[in-house]
Amino acid sequence: MATFSSSRLLKALLVLLIIFSEIKLYRWWTETDSSRERTPSWVAGSTSKLGLGSKKESFLRKRIAVVTSFGAHDVFMSLVDTLESILLPPSSSPPHSPASSLPNTAASSSPVRVYTRGLRYGLGTQVLSELGIYSAPYYGSDQALEDIDAGWEGKGADVVVLGTCEIDMEYYSDSLWKIWQSRPDDRKFSLVCIVHNSGDFGWAEKYSGDWARTDSLRIMPISPHVSQGEFENLVAWSDEPARHHLGYSKVPIHAHIPILPIERLRGFNAHGKHTGEYIFSPEQDGLGELRAKPKSRSKQTTEDDGDEFWKVETSEEGEVVLGGGLKEGLDTTWGRRDGKVLRDAIIQGNFETARRNYIEVFADLEAEIALDPSAWGYLPPASSSAPFVPASTRNNFVLHLAGNGNADFIPSRLSKHVVKVHKGLSYPDFFSLMGSMDVVLPSFTATGSYYDHQASSTVAMAMQCEVPLLVTPRILRAYSYLTSATTILRPPTIGEIQALKILRTSVFSGPARGYSHTAERSYTHKIGLVSSGEEMEEHASVRREAEEMVQRGWTTNEKGWRRFKKGIREGNEVVVRKMVLER
Repeated sequence: MATFSSSRLLKALLVLLIIFSEIKLYRWWTETDSSRERTPSWVAGSTSKLGLGSKKESFLRKRIAVVTSFGAHDVFMSLVDTLESILLPPSSSPPHSPASSLPNTAASSSPVRVYTRGLRYGLGTQVLSELGIYSAPYYGSDQALEDIDAGWEGKGADVVVLGTCEIDMEYYSDSLWKIWQSRPDDRKFSLVCIVHNSGDFGWAEKYSGDWARTDSLRIMPISPHVSQGEFENLVAWSDEPARHHLGYSKVPIHAHIPILPIERLRGFNAHGKHTGEYIFSPEQDGLGELRAKPKSRSKQTTEDDGDEFWKVETSEEGEVVLGGGLKEGLDTTWGRRDGKVLRDAIIQGNFETARRNYIEVFADLEAEIALDPSAWGYLPPASSSAPFVPASTRNNFVLHLAGNGNADFIPSRLSKHVVKVHKGLSYPDFFSLMGSMDVVLPSFTATGSYYDHQASSTVAMAMQCEVPLLVTPRILRAYSYLTSATTILRPPTIGEIQALKILRTSVFSGPARGYSHTAERSYTHKIGLVSSGEEMEEHASVRREAEEMVQRGWTTNEKGWRRFKKGIREGNEVVVRKMVLER
């Protein structure tokens, strides 16, 4: 018996040893080497996981070509901003001053060159130039290969960044590989792949082998959950016998979050404030950029009983300026953000029902307003099919759609006053529209790719425009850079439209569409959960979650956004120094 017990004990110890070894191996894989992290690190202010020291001038790569053949993405310009903040000499001017106050960077000396088919919607001329980001010339995509080979006075690029690898690898990889092979060992360049969707991995399967084998590939997703997907893809490949020798387990993967500092634009309408200059305050450690009062070129008038928030910005000719607030009786094209009443929500993105729950959202909204129109600022409808009419355009709820496509899914009762569609906006107008909103709705479909492997522009755009995003724990897990200072946490037991009603009224009630109080009460009586004549409080746990959501509130403050963006900026710089600039 003793022998048998000793044998079992030895076996148990052996099992524990194996488990411990596997845990150590897993931790080595996921934590020790930055190129093998399960969730690649970009975390603000943290350099330990990336193994960075305190030196900022030890970079060997200073000729970076940022290239794309795809005209529908421009998030790579955020990486350009990060590169310039590290590589360009310090200036006495505050960060991201208007381009007119900065010296023009000569094309031959610029460390960063951008090759593109063109930036959309005025991003380059109306946004980046005013922020002082990338003052060098833009080059055509077809010129990229020649300059990568022999640009920069014959030295050529030592880093090539592809703006959308899912598209650009097919267009450039073979030619880039020939250039790479032709160079001597001390002049090889690295290839950085910006990735938007880890589910679209055909580019890596077809083109990445040689780049990975020579330790020349870096993968830079635009969201942490895309990093997770890329990591899992490479882990699987590393274990395939035909790919062992390619070294996919050594490929670094770290996210760079594409957020531009647009809050410093002179025309940006953030936090319900009107156009004004930002004041740079170094003593605030980068948190002191505050919105100044509007200049005398516009005047403020107060309408309707002197409410301070209800201000109309007018030109010298007395015309209402969009984005400055709108008076009673005018079409609420822009938002009315003041932090007092939740009036304006927005869904941003192409009008595709496969990606966003437009159908469900509008069905819920129509049902909720029909059930309780006063809670939404509307009059009782004249009939069951009549359009909803605002009781006042001061406090009525408006759902805005910003994007492109056919929005024919909007119910007729909502299309006149409740829902406003915005198409073809320039970036400055789009940013001002977003900045005037109270909340952004993701409205992701439950089985869609935005939770698992594809980055949604809605998340980064809400953060960029400093509008709180209505999120669930599932969204927070995917987009792990989000914080409580920039989001509104919605319990998954409460839908988006129901959550908006609760936040508007601070009163909990069950959804107008989707369940029957009567049926549920009959069910509880039938199975004997309550005695005759008594009523059980339904959904007590849901009510508690709703109350907690109301207590947390739905407004955010400017200082919290400054801290958040400062952290994102620092995290992005850590990633860029390690992955792009250091050999």
